[in-house]
Amino acid sequence: MVLIKVKKRLFFILMAVVLFCSLGLHVYHYMKPYATETSADSDGKGEIEIFDVEKGQVIMRIEPSSKVQKQAESYLNGITGMYVKAKPFPDKGHIIKYP
Repeated sequence: MVLIKVKKRLFFILMAVVLFCSLGLHVYHYMKPYATETSADSDGKGEIEIFDVEKGQVIMRIEPSSKVQKQAESYLNGITGMYVKAKPFPDKGHIIKYP
């Protein structure tokens, strides 16, 4: 039997490090499936998706092209500020996901 004498403070610091590392690994393993796209609807990773809010589903998928990218860039460059009354989750309309 081997006994190692360790100061109380060092012991608590080592235990805290082990505890935090263990907690970090558990959180990582729990959140890993949510970090990648696992939706059953999505076949293509690089497709533009148009989501209908009222239907609650993707209604159209489009392959990105240079023409569509230029149009999206022009829309984004035209934004000058934030619209304060915007709803992050609207009741009706469409949401466009561009990869």
